[in-house]
Amino acid sequence: MGLRWLGCLALAMAFACGDGAQPSARNVLLITIDTLRADALGAYGSARGASPHLDELAKRGVVFEQAHASSPNTLPSHASILTGLQPYHHRVRENGVDKLAEQSVTLAERLRDAGYATGAEVAAIVLNRPTGIAQGFEHFRDLDSPGVQRKQIAVAADGSLHDPSAVDAQQRGDAKTFDLDSRGGAEVTRDGITFLREHRSGPFFLWLHYYDPHWPYAPPTPFESRFADDRYAGEIAFTDESVARVIAEVDQLGLGENTLVVVTGDHGEGLGDHGESRHSLLVYQSTMHVPLVFAGPGVPRGQRVAAPVQTVDIAPTILAWAGLEPDPAADGVSLLPAFEGHTLPDRPVYGESVSLRRFVEVSPLRFVREGRWKLIHKIAPELYDLVDDPAEAHNLAGAEPARAEQLREKLKGLLANRRDAPEAPNGELDPDTQRRLESLGYVVGSSSSNSDPTLDTIEVRGVDPTPLAAKIDPFVDALGATQFVDAQETAALLEKLSRELPKSTGVLEVLINVQLAAGQAEAAVESLRRGIGIDPDQQRYWTNLGELLTRMGRNGEARDTLTETLRRWPCELGSRTHLANVYSRAGARAKQIAVLEQGIEQCSSPALMNDLAYQLATVPAAELRDGKRALQLAESMIGSLGDNPLALDTLAVAQAEAGRRHEARATLAQALAMAERQKLPDEALRILREHAAKVDAGEAIRE
Repeated sequence: MGLRWLGCLALAMAFACGDGAQPSARNVLLITIDTLRADALGAYGSARGASPHLDELAKRGVVFEQAHASSPNTLPSHASILTGLQPYHHRVRENGVDKLAEQSVTLAERLRDAGYATGAEVAAIVLNRPTGIAQGFEHFRDLDSPGVQRKQIAVAADGSLHDPSAVDAQQRGDAKTFDLDSRGGAEVTRDGITFLREHRSGPFFLWLHYYDPHWPYAPPTPFESRFADDRYAGEIAFTDESVARVIAEVDQLGLGENTLVVVTGDHGEGLGDHGESRHSLLVYQSTMHVPLVFAGPGVPRGQRVAAPVQTVDIAPTILAWAGLEPDPAADGVSLLPAFEGHTLPDRPVYGESVSLRRFVEVSPLRFVREGRWKLIHKIAPELYDLVDDPAEAHNLAGAEPARAEQLREKLKGLLANRRDAPEAPNGELDPDTQRRLESLGYVVGSSSSNSDPTLDTIEVRGVDPTPLAAKIDPFVDALGATQFVDAQETAALLEKLSRELPKSTGVLEVLINVQLAAGQAEAAVESLRRGIGIDPDQQRYWTNLGELLTRMGRNGEARDTLTETLRRWPCELGSRTHLANVYSRAGARAKQIAVLEQGIEQCSSPALMNDLAYQLATVPAAELRDGKRALQLAESMIGSLGDNPLALDTLAVAQAEAGRRHEARATLAQALAMAERQKLPDEALRILREHAAKVDAGEAIRE
């Protein structure tokens, strides 16, 4: 038995024996702080004084000085933290479009199955339940959970951004307040403390996600004034205080002696290093080097570990600490031997970003680190000695070709030894979610990169991504600010970038969204047509162009575009609905009904059945109306559309047309009550009441 395993055994025995009685339960508190670069904390060398409580926690436990994230993006990084897998195994490479597969086994699932109560409080839309990250959590509160309050930001008359609490009385009258797609740290702390109190008997696993250090930086009072020259540090100071309240509650509840506390960052922040103001594009230490602190029972106080580690090591370490079997598929390893002062095994550290692929054809940016050396693998490789050059200012790839090649072979070995990964449940990103993610400065596409067979090959192609990042960085800044400033400014910036990258569909897609936000519909039409010229097989360009032309009332162009869309993709339901509406507005009701009939013949869609049933029941022309068939369609689709008042309305008008007015009256009463509970718009309520009145009066419903 080697020293490594002796160390693990000794630590495990400490839980069973210890100096006194065994604690009644062993709890786990995992705190992830979004956008937290390591050197922002005093424990990692910062002199700003923004993290006194986290620094104190570090003194109580073990600090891993060289911890690395797997990705500079929130969702992929958290997927690695919670599964112990690298992105090439869990297949979550990007925010928004990728989802963690159900087959993936998360830390929460393992602990839940071992009898732990599991809870999570997450603070941004990028980690909402639909991403799959909620697997294993019995309690999971995200941005769209009932009762959640969104963080607000105030925009002063001069365009500066502030927390509403930091806007003085003189500015307040001119300031505009916006809701962000994130939660503030005070709410995460409050709800986290509630979970602690409700589960104090343990064992529990609680994950708290803090988002405040993420742009836009607008720390509340008094941190805005204390850190007026460094608002990022001010947000960290606020988060530090929020975390301190949770730790204090753990101690006050008497849980400190049996609760393991783990604090880390999902990625860092560029802050201008290497030309990147924020994160997601590049893989330098500014965005990949994160803090990692363990404190609690069985964890020595005041110990620092210099060996490079990864956030994929967090889940295996927690499982080992809890006395559970390791996941044999994990890419990470348990760090418990380091708690006992033993040397961790030598292994390559890995990280990646695929975000630049949203703009041009480039290979993923990957890095591999071993010891003091780090290689960034790309067309123009970069090699750094992180001991002598932690800022990565001196590329030694030309001076040390053999070392660079050695690390390249390490990277090649990692990718070559990939196991078959679960098929990622990736799909099209809906426009609303895309808009919400872009409002936080995320560059997202509408489909996943996982479909690209070259994604996990060692060969590099396209252009070198590093110079490209300098062009794109201002665009990322502008994208997040669109909701706070005149969208026309952002559109102008994007137009310029689009001219510089004429084949970039990624830039073009965002440009179209911003043009629409700026009211530049004509410009958006031209951009969509340019997109079709670049990639005529991209369905979303055709669909969006047809929808936009329909909204603009350009019915002839809309008809032609939507007809071609359906020729290419017969089951594109949105285009079929829009084409039916174009014919309806033109008075061509027979063609409208024919379009819907064709859709039902070719595609299985309850929504199309609902539309057709409504038209067959209400069309004024007697030769087109068919109450019996309308009722058959409505009855067959109603169970598939869930609690939908408008589907009930369709059923009711079909019942009325078929002469079953008593049933129609009851169905409309049910629809109206449901619509009121769901707080549907006034127009929908008006239509339901109008239909109910006509049924009561024995009048036909014709539209």
